[in-house]
Amino acid sequence: MTRQLWNQTKDTMLVEHLEIAMDPWSRMRGLLGRNIFDEGHGLFIEECWMIHTWFVKFPLDIVFIDRELRVQKTVTGLEPWKFAWCWASAHTLELPAGTLERISVEIEDVILVEKING
Repeated sequence: MTRQLWNQTKDTMLVEHLEIAMDPWSRMRGLLGRNIFDEGHGLFIEECWMIHTWFVKFPLDIVFIDRELRVQKTVTGLEPWKFAWCWASAHTLELPAGTLERISVEIEDVILVEKING
């Protein structure tokens, strides 16, 4: 099953190929061990208000999202070996660095995960 992520507020696509990390192992592993993170991809981590980029080989853009799926904070170009957090968030979206420069995401925007059959 393929998933996409939309900015419902602006009616724009944020992520064409969305992975969801919902179990403890996938949440802990995150992007570790990957050499690239392609444009158009994203990792949505459920129940996560803080991330680190220890052992991640590339910078990331981060979107912190609350339980109502409203954007609470964004971080651009988080380099390896750094932390980012948002106490008001419940979920975290990790994106390839530079994504937030290309798409419009603002605080309080509502996001929507859409399942695509195929």
